[in-house]
Amino acid sequence: MSDIDNMGDAHDQPFALRHSSLTEKKQLYDQKVKVHSAKMGANPFSGSFKNTPKTTLSRDDPNYGKPVTGSKSERRGKNAARHINAEVVFLCDMIYQEGHAYEDGTAVISFGDLFQRRDDDVPIALVKPIQEIRDELHKDQEFEVGVCHKADSR
Repeated sequence: MSDIDNMGDAHDQPFALRHSSLTEKKQLYDQKVKVHSAKMGANPFSGSFKNTPKTTLSRDDPNYGKPVTGSKSERRGKNAARHINAEVVFLCDMIYQEGHAYEDGTAVISFGDLFQRRDDDVPIALVKPIQEIRDELHKDQEFEVGVCHKADSR
């Protein structure tokens, strides 16, 4: 008896050994076309939009205000939430490390001190007063083509 005979159901077989008839493939394709057509018919931004009755939204619906499950919007939202959570953790760590710690385990930092030490994603230290930096940015400066201006580090 060969190994293929012992494989059992077609779903148990490795992908390379599965065989489907042309009819099955056509049915699967037709099913995907129907689902896609229905989705595009409800999408006002598609070329095949059909004036379907408006769906009424209810705030009681558990999916109200949420993207369609499995959609790119849902994935983007989860990625954004993950990034924001990492930023919040980073900010809390910075407050704890740079701020004043209390005996109860909490820490505080003044708003000005916090942003003197942080710019976007990169920790920085200002080597000049902020007003001097602002004045330099507002001056008309001419640079040679292809030359980068780099502030000298003190």
